Amino acid sequence: MDESPGRRTGIWTLGMMELRISPAALEDMKDIRRYIEDDLSNADAASRLMRAIVAKMRSIADYPQAGSQISRFANIPSDIRFMPVQNYFIFYRTEQEAAYILRVIYGRRDYIRILFASVDEDRTKADDSQDKSLLPEP
Repeated sequence: MDESPGRRTGIWTLGMMELRISPAALEDMKDIRRYIEDDLSNADAASRLMRAIVAKMRSIADYPQAGSQISRFANIPSDIRFMPVQNYFIFYRTEQEAAYILRVIYGRRDYIRILFASVDEDRTKADDSQDKSLLPEP
């Protein structure tokens, strides 16, 4: 079992499911690390948070139905689920044998607006490139 991130592909093989990480989620993780390391000058906290995020992603691969459905908290019909990790939320959806990590967003941000703008943008990019490997069909 390969537990290292596919740095270029955004695909990890963890647990029971393949974990596919969108470019937006990878960028979120880079931004979070950079903010904590550079702006807050706390490299140790950044490393601990990244380890916690990766551990939570592993648990998503093992127990994909454990996350709460976003439709239970927002009046939006959606199959997107989320799991908290410290002050952040990991948003994802599952289909057959893969979990798709969509975004990692700070909990005090307007994550509903950010999330649904990025999902629409990712779908548009996938349609444009004819590569639908990042997001499952609705």
